[in-house]
Amino acid sequence: MVIKNGNVILRYVKEMDIENYIRWATIETEWLKWEREVRDMSQFVQYKRDCLVDGWYFWGQMEVETVCGEHIGWVTCYDAYLDGEEVDAVGIVLPSNSQRKKGNGLYALTAYMSHLFQKSHTLYVETRSDNIAMIRLAEKVGFTEAGLDKVAEMDDCVQAIFAITKENFFERFPNLYVEN
Repeated sequence: MVIKNGNVILRYVKEMDIENYIRWATIETEWLKWEREVRDMSQFVQYKRDCLVDGWYFWGQMEVETVCGEHIGWVTCYDAYLDGEEVDAVGIVLPSNSQRKKGNGLYALTAYMSHLFQKSHTLYVETRSDNIAMIRLAEKVGFTEAGLDKVAEMDDCVQAIFAITKENFFERFPNLYVEN
């Protein structure tokens, strides 16, 4: 499956992506300060390799590439918890600073969300309260604050949680409906 929006294409992982993941895991690592789940980078890269070997593509993650063919990151959907209830959370990682502030994050996240809303009624974003870039992106998409997770306190930060309903999303982005 491939989803295109603006300057980006969402697709499943390819063999050529592994080199990028190794670089992001060892050289371009600034993105790691925002990610509380990724700590063992060798396991992270091996997971990507396993996806290729096993032909395992799943609903919860897609790679982001530019229309010029450059692999620039990934989008993901995962289980999060709000007030003890399991919810669908969405995230995006564009590890290279050179790929930020170009609109690629907005294109990728909204394209992925249009796909996810085929199965979900509400999506959430959870991010560190000091991750200003993600908070701004969430606000551009139309997410509103749903709470703070004080249990997830890290480095004098809390986890900020934002939500958006399918109806509110498609009011903002009516031309993004994706059929598979």
